[in-house]
Amino acid sequence: MLLGGLPDLATAATCLLCWWQPRLLGTDWIKPMLLTVLVEFLVIHSGVFMAVFGNAPKTRLFRSLAHLGLAGFYGLFVWLIARDYEAPWLYALFGWLFFSKLLVCWSAQPLHHPSLREQLIDWPMAVASYLLSLVLGGLLFEAQRGGLDYRLIREAGLSGKPMFEQAPWTLLASGALYFTAMGLYRMRLWRWRRPGPQPAASN
Repeated sequence: MLLGGLPDLATAATCLLCWWQPRLLGTDWIKPMLLTVLVEFLVIHSGVFMAVFGNAPKTRLFRSLAHLGLAGFYGLFVWLIARDYEAPWLYALFGWLFFSKLLVCWSAQPLHHPSLREQLIDWPMAVASYLLSLVLGGLLFEAQRGGLDYRLIREAGLSGKPMFEQAPWTLLASGALYFTAMGLYRMRLWRWRRPGPQPAASN
């Protein structure tokens, strides 16, 4: 599904800009994108439940209601984070990340359809990509500060007390890697191959 990967690719591009060209978007974008990478963990955690319980109803309306119920449950965790960081915009951020999942799920059919299998595969793919991106971001890009000098970090309101604020460029690098990988995967690029010529029917 082509549209299923666009939100992830847009988020990856934003992480990359905040890392290498933070002035282009403004320093106010840096901390939200750091929290975007962290909140994505909740979206990943919800993936398997969305695939199974969210697709159990047979009509798209009731599937949508099931998805919204799951979004409300995980929204409680987002509320706790938003309260601690005094960041009410996290609700919109969570909705954006959840939207990329809904684009995939809304195209699903009832439980026996192969699209459910694809969504169940999407979940371990997301888990593996997320963990691998965090590892690669810390190992490969620890010295690659990009455009994030100390003055910009202070302007962005990063205190350095939470662990993810101590080297914010590594988390932004991880986010760029993860969202790029998932965006390309969710676009199902292997389906874009043109079908080959059909063999002629024998008489």
